[in-house]
Formats: sequence, structure tokens, C-alpha cells
Amino acid sequence: MKKYRSLLLMLILATFVVAPGWAQADSGFYVSGDLGANFSKSVGFTGDSNDVASHCDALTNPDLEGCRADDFRYTNTFIPDWAVDFDGGQGILLGTAIGYSIGDNNPQHIFSGIRMEVEYFYRQSRHNQSSKVRGLSGATQQKIERGEFADGPYETLGSVVSHNLFANVFYDFDNDTRFTPYLGVGGGLGITTADWGSNWTRTLNEADIRQGLRDDNRPDLAANDEYVSRLAGSSSAVHTALDDVLWGFQVLFGVDYTLSERTSLGLKGRWVKFTDFSDGIVWDPLRSHAPYVGGTVANPTNPVSGNMSTSDIEFFGISLNLKYHF
Repeated sequence: MKKYRSLLLMLILATFVVAPGWAQADSGFYVSGDLGANFSKSVGFTGDSNDVASHCDALTNPDLEGCRADDFRYTNTFIPDWAVDFDGGQGILLGTAIGYSIGDNNPQHIFSGIRMEVEYFYRQSRHNQSSKVRGLSGATQQKIERGEFADGPYETLGSVVSHNLFANVFYDFDNDTRFTPYLGVGGGLGITTADWGSNWTRTLNEADIRQGLRDDNRPDLAANDEYVSRLAGSSSAVHTALDDVLWGFQVLFGVDYTLSERTSLGLKGRWVKFTDFSDGIVWDPLRSHAPYVGGTVANPTNPVSGNMSTSDIEFFGISLNLKYHF
């Protein structure tokens, strides 16, 4: 993901260094800069993994005692298993653009009032929250509801950061005052990173674990002292950066105030919505051991990973906008 950010920033730098050299006086070209804030909506993530049941993990249950053929589910497939919700966040919004205004050159042109621009903007939305996981179905949901995890499990969302390159089209409502209101739409891509953490720690109370196994109609596992002892207090944790490249769409609106023949200062608002975000995670440790399961002929070693996804990557932004017209 870092290489995408580097290429994007190099492209932006080249555009804003070279492009102003093309512009002549009264050419219709302009450059602009934004400084403001963003407010992101609440975010709901869904998680899935290709893990196996704890008693079918040979590193937790070496003899695989109680592991039946019908509950050894490691098939390298991912099935939604849990969800976690976070409140909205807020943070900084910075942007710069180079554009062309058709009306600047010929006010009588049929497309007068229309301007087009290429825009880069950066946003950081600080969520900085830990939220309790809720199970979606099956064993995970049952274990959470029975309280087999110590004070959780919890997952955390720090900051969501995106580097964005958009193409925008505006219509300026020209009038006889210094104020020029406008509307616009745009589309582009955003290189998006979310600071993610996960902590699933079993209770140290072996009695609760045994009772849960009995509730699952597994008295054989409840009587397995070695297995219960290994499971008690075991932890699966990760702290990582989730990355994805997303397509986005935005609606823009605002008003500019003419300061001089070539400069204007305005207030700009925007609503930005991105496509679904998804990236993988690897718990290390997994149940207090390396992030894989297996180790026997019957249960060969396999890496275990998960995936977090959301369709809630969107935000509202407001900023001061300064334009210079060539």
C-alpha cells in the first residue's frame, strides 16, 4: 500500500509543479487550497476467518481428543462470524486542486459557469475507540453470550486516513455581487488505511469453560483437564494497519467571495462516499500460540487469518478554500 501512496503523491506533485507553467494571464486556469475538518459516520465492521474449533487445533489440544469429523471445518473458506460497531470520528481535512473555469475566458460561452478540476485531498478521522464484539451466529455467538471471554472480546479502531485523487465538475452561479455560490460532483479513488486492534482473551475461570462445553453437549471435552487448562486465559490478538484502495464519489457545495481580480476566499462543504473496504488480519498470537493450527497427519499445519470489511466509509467535510486565478 505504501507504493500506491508514493506514486499518488508523486503524480500530484508533478501536476501542481508543471501545470501552473501552462497557464497564461486570464487563461481560465486556477489553483486552490483547502483547510478544514471532516466528520465521519459511525462504522460497522464484519469479521470472518478460516479458523477451526479450539478442540480441533492440535496446538491447543495435542491429541485432538473430541475432535469429530463433522466439526473440523478448516476448508480455507471465510464465513461471516462476528461484528463490531464504532461511533463516528472527526479530524483534519486538507486539499489542493488545479482547475479550469470556462467562463473566465468567455462569459458568453455556452458552457459559461462550468469549471473542472483535479483535486488531491487528505483526511484523517480519529475514532480511537474500543468496542465489544457481538457474535453473528454459531459457536462464536454462544461463547460471547455465555461470557467465556474475559471482559470482551474487544476490537479497536484508531484513525482512518485516506489519500484521495478526484476529478470534479462544478457549476458557478454568477451574479452581480462578490459572492459566487456553486455546486459540484466528483469521482476518484482513495488509498485508505485504518488503525486496527483485536483482543480475544478467554476467561481464567476453568469452571466457566467446562460449563460452556457441557452446554454445547460436549461432556467429553469438559472432562479433558489438559484441554481446559490450555484454553483458560489463552489470547488471540493483533494490532495492524488495514489497507484498501477504494473508489469514491462526492457532492460539493459552497460559496466564494472575491477578494481581488485574481483571488477569492470561500467556504466549501462536501459529502464523500466510498465503495466497500476490506483487508485481512493475522492474530499473533492465536490462542496464545503461533498463528496457525495443526501439526499432525490428521490435522496438517495451516495458517489462520481473518478478514474485516465495512460498507460505511464515508464522511462530511467543511473547509476554507482559497483560489488564485491565472
